[in-house]
Parts: sequence; structure tokens; C-alpha cells
Amino acid sequence: MLVVLRMFLYFYCMKEKTLTPEIETVIDMMGSLSKNSQEKIVDLLYDVISEVDSDEKWKTILSENSGPMENLAELALKEHREKKTRPL
Repeated sequence: MLVVLRMFLYFYCMKEKTLTPEIETVIDMMGSLSKNSQEKIVDLLYDVISEVDSDEKWKTILSENSGPMENLAELALKEHREKKTRPL
């Protein structure tokens, strides 16, 4: 399990070409935990990394072209001013 985690994190961190010492320390610390605990932590890490990756992709997309989002915001404000909206 830890070998898989180490490989996953290495490839995820390819921008830096290496794992940080902090990540290496966490992986080493996980070695003292039960297999069940390791699996729970790995599941949490997958979720966190997926969320961070998704956030970074959205930031990139929006920083490159915020036009569509601005258009949607303007449309929403226009509909609100025209009383075409209702409270949630």
C-alpha cells in the first residue's frame, strides 16, 4: 500500500520532480500504522488531491478566460433586476 502511495504521490508531484521531505516523512509515519488505517488515509488523500487538482484546473481556466463567467454573472444580475428571480 505504501509503495503505491509513494508512486502515486511521486507522479502527482512531477512538476517538482521529487517528493518533498514532508511527504516522505508522512509516508514513513504511515508505515507504523495498521493496513486498515493506511487504507483510510490513502482514501482521504485521493479525495484531497482530487479536490486540489480540480480547484487548480478551475483557477487556470478562469484566469485564462473569465469572459463566459462574467457573461453569466451579468445575465444573472439582469434577471434579478427584472424580477425574474425568486428567493431560495
